Amino acid sequence: MKKQHALLIILCNLCVIYSVNALDNKEEKQQVSITKKTLIVPENFYTLDDDQVMQDALKGQIVFYVIVPEFSDLVSKSELKQNMLKQFVNAVMVPKDFFSEGMPSEAIKPVSLYFDWQEEENAKTRKQAAGSFAVGINALKKRYKKSRFIVVGMGQGGNLIHNATQKIISPLDVVIELAVPVFPQDSVLSADYTLNNAMVNRLFSFYTGQDFQLAHPTLHPEYLHYNSSSVHPL
Repeated sequence: MKKQHALLIILCNLCVIYSVNALDNKEEKQQVSITKKTLIVPENFYTLDDDQVMQDALKGQIVFYVIVPEFSDLVSKSELKQNMLKQFVNAVMVPKDFFSEGMPSEAIKPVSLYFDWQEEENAKTRKQAAGSFAVGINALKKRYKKSRFIVVGMGQGGNLIHNATQKIISPLDVVIELAVPVFPQDSVLSADYTLNNAMVNRLFSFYTGQDFQLAHPTLHPEYLHYNSSSVHPL
């Protein structure tokens, strides 16, 4: 009988030790998951901010500031180009009440990303890049459902965004375009780069009325008002 009591006590002690260890392991895993919790960006999207900005962003509703640059080679391969983009976004702040619903209530630093693509002067590569961009934006929207998106297109990066708006699943909050080349309306390419207005809530287009003689067979010889039928005030 004494042996049975002794065995019972030993078994109880083992159960207690196991339970305590299991709880400790669970707490350790939770702590590891918390410390490793970071903002996840899709393939071909790169962050321009430090870890602190990313961690701060995860505490609330995230505002993404996404740049689609125009470079002749991949930004990820050039530290100089990365630094150029970092300087570009260094002072970017989203003003309070910038969005129609009143979020954010005070100025905040957005999470700055850039889309890595190689600008080649042909429709195939632009359309492929636009598809990849749309996939990435759709993934971000699905993962961070309360997030907002300000997308900046530089040069042909703007045409890439135009094509991507035909593939994204929900509207971008703001699109800002900087000197986007215009394809002639009678060009077979013009349809590929028509902006889907339903997928852009607010559009800002910055362009020049000066004449440029571009040595390019597919580009309009002038940077002009490219979207006269748009319902968005430019």
